[in-house]
Formats: sequence, C-alpha cells, structure tokens
Amino acid sequence: MVECDHPDASAVLADELKFTSKEEVMNRLALSCALTGGIIIMASAIPVSAQQTKSSSSSNVSLRSAYLVEAVGGAHTIAVEGELGGRGQVTLDGNACTLNQFGDPGICTEAYYAPIDVKLTLLRLADPSGQGRRIFRLEGDLQPKGSAFFLVAPRRPSSIHRLVVDLGNDKRRVVTLEKFERPDDNPQTAKPELCHSASYRAEQVDGKVNLYATGSHPTGGWKTSFEQLPIRIYPPQYRLVCVKPTGIVTQVISPFEVNASFTANNPVPHVIVHDAQGQHRVPVVAKSSAIPCPKQ
Repeated sequence: MVECDHPDASAVLADELKFTSKEEVMNRLALSCALTGGIIIMASAIPVSAQQTKSSSSSNVSLRSAYLVEAVGGAHTIAVEGELGGRGQVTLDGNACTLNQFGDPGICTEAYYAPIDVKLTLLRLADPSGQGRRIFRLEGDLQPKGSAFFLVAPRRPSSIHRLVVDLGNDKRRVVTLEKFERPDDNPQTAKPELCHSASYRAEQVDGKVNLYATGSHPTGGWKTSFEQLPIRIYPPQYRLVCVKPTGIVTQVISPFEVNASFTANNPVPHVIVHDAQGQHRVPVVAKSSAIPCPKQ
C-alpha cells in the first residue's frame, strides 16, 4: 500500500483502470506524490527493478546548467555537486548575463551566491519509462520556499542529468544539467578546504588574464590551488583551496605561489576570489607584451 500526504497526488487514482496490475498503480501514485512535493508515508511494496537496485550505489556528481534566460526560482545558472545518496551542495546563481551568438555568457553581474548544503535522498521509485533511471530529492534550504528539487540520474554513465523543480501551484520546470569538469579532479585525494588567507594579484597580457596567490602554510605537505566556481559567469570567479597533509610532514613554514589564467580579448577590470576570509576583488593590471627591437 502507498499513501501520500499531498491531495493533488490522489488524482492519479482516476487512471487506475488503465493499468494492468496493482503494483503499477502504486508506482504511479508514488511518482506523482514525489513530484507534487508530498511525502510518501509508506512505499515498502513498490517494486524496484534489479537493474536499478544494482546501479544505486553512491557516486559523485559535479553538474551545472547552461545559462537560463528564463530564471528558475530566481536562478539563471544552477549547479549541483555532491554524492548521490549522500551530502552535497546546490548553487542557485541569480547573476544576469548577456549572451553571444553561440549562447555563451558575456557581460554578467557579479553578486556572490553561496552554495547551499543539501542531502540527496534516493526515492524508491521505479522508472515509468523502463530506463532504470534514479530520482533523488534534494533536501535543504532551497529557494523559493515551498519548492521541491529532484535530480534524475541515468542508469548508464552519462554526462546528462535532469533537474526537476516543482515551484508549486502546478508550475514545474525541467533543467538539463551537464557534467562540470574540474582541473585535476581526483576522488582519491582529501577534500579541499578554503585556504585561510593569501595575497592576490592579477595581470592582463597577450589576450590572457593571469591570477596569482602567494602565502605560507605552517608545515610542509600542503597542496594549494585555484578552483573555478561552477557558475557560468564572465570573468570567471575562483576560490583558493588547500588540502591538508597526512602522515609525517616537515615542521617548517612553507611558502606557496599558485596561479590560474583565462582568455580575455577585452580589458578586465578585476577578478573575484573567495577564501576563508570571504570575497576579494582583485584589480587586474594591464601590461604590454615585450616587443623585440628591430635589427640594425
């Protein structure tokens, strides 16, 4: 038996005679309940295919949408990062951008939208299309209030996922999410954290902006790098992250200097960097490339 606390979900029972078995009716009611924002009170009898159960092991995802001309809940770009069936973060980026002929963001506003901690809870629902897809409810302080977010993950490895956003009042939006590749992404390494502090500078030369960070760590063995935020904004924003050492390390103060760069054909006034101290607006200094002297 399946029961749902949302009255709109009960409308599915009107189609009961169209199904060939009681189990299919129960599956349909459970799916309708999840997408209307209701709570499944009891769903122990819902059958899940052997293929879906086998593929339900946790995996990490790093996904983001293309720029959404029509904002979804106030967001023009949505990013989802974390572990399926575990913890993660959602970024609802409301920055507005101009678009070029290829649909790439051009000039954008520069407000910072902090990631929101969420739990990615697997719903025990059979895929009505028979493709073995899984659906996860994203539980957290997501906006707008009263909305519900669901992540649909394919059974086979794929870069394409689907985000279903139930905004209430029978309003639902579907957003395509694509895999976002991070430089040197290695799931075996320790989780990076925001660095405590550093000194920043940036320069623009030969159609490229170079961003630098210098500082020091209390011991050896630290790993420091820039990470580009998973939001489609120009100029890109970065965070300075550090990975703590493990095992025996040298007990000496260890200086570091790291850099990142991006293409910029037009002048860039500043770059936004985030660390444990907050947000920093780093001025970009324009420099001329060296011109060799003509031979006499």
